[in-house]
Amino acid sequence: MANSVKIMERKINAISFTVFFVKVFTVIFFIYAFFAFLFWFLNCFEVEWLYLFNWLFIIPYKIVNVFYKPQGVSADFTLAIIGGISFIFGLIFQNSINFLYEKMLDMEDEKERIKAVIKKNRSLKFARMSLASLTEDKKSAVIKEAQLVFLITARVEKIKKQKEDSDLPLQAVNEYKTLVYKEILKKITAIRPIQKGYFRKNLFMLFKDFKITDNLIYILKPALEEITQEYTREDVSVTFSVILSSIFDVNNLEKELDSMDTIFLLNIDDLIIVTNKFKLNYENNTTFKYALKLKGEYNLSKNLTISNNQTIYSLIDKKAQKEKEGLKGKNKQGENSNENENNKNGS
Repeated sequence: MANSVKIMERKINAISFTVFFVKVFTVIFFIYAFFAFLFWFLNCFEVEWLYLFNWLFIIPYKIVNVFYKPQGVSADFTLAIIGGISFIFGLIFQNSINFLYEKMLDMEDEKERIKAVIKKNRSLKFARMSLASLTEDKKSAVIKEAQLVFLITARVEKIKKQKEDSDLPLQAVNEYKTLVYKEILKKITAIRPIQKGYFRKNLFMLFKDFKITDNLIYILKPALEEITQEYTREDVSVTFSVILSSIFDVNNLEKELDSMDTIFLLNIDDLIIVTNKFKLNYENNTTFKYALKLKGEYNLSKNLTISNNQTIYSLIDKKAQKEKEGLKGKNKQGENSNENENNKNGS
């Protein structure tokens, strides 16, 4: 691909150089045609001083006279023929310039297309870069540069005892959410974000150091459980959903939040969902406490005509996962032993 761009650039430079010379020759032919017609016109009146400029037309004059023999001075159309030929060549060269320009523009478009493909491939290469091939210093550098993006939504719903019960008014829901978000900020004051605010009525925070991820989750989980118990009423339920991602440039924050906000529309039940960008940075940390479980690949574009497929994961406590797997193993062993006993009794 890179070689294709270089070859394309060489061709474009060659065409650009050719266009310059064609322009020069076009101007020369048009000027030559003008003077040939002018001298022919003056020659019809037998102007004496014209012989001083004969040297301009000696060679073309001889060439034309091979095919055309003038009969007398007044009837000599040689200069007019030379002018006509020069004018025709000028037009040919002018059309050649237009053709070369179009060719050059097509090649410029092709070059930009190839560059775009190269840029995309480089981005994919970085995204799929093997973490095992990184040294510990490089891993630390990547984690240090990455910033943690946190987005949380509170789902406040009325507990309907009967089908005809109405939903909570939107204003009441928003007021409830505001109270809940303030409580969240109070609970996690130990870790200060460099930026916080609301994005489409959901609370977001940006943390400069990606390494605080495990500490944040450690504080966040019991805090959300406590808030859920405190704010859940007989007729109102409160549930939370958290999205975690990462960015390297704060200028990309709004774009990343927009993509994260779309994940809420998937209505995934897991408490904490993470993006593939988060995964790449999180797995650089050899001491991470949580495991990632693949949820699937989804189109996170709000515009149906544009594809923005991204892989998302749920964050699971490693210890809880091991206990769950151990419990499954014990249950399986119990089932196998029961099956063996049944087989013995049957025999």
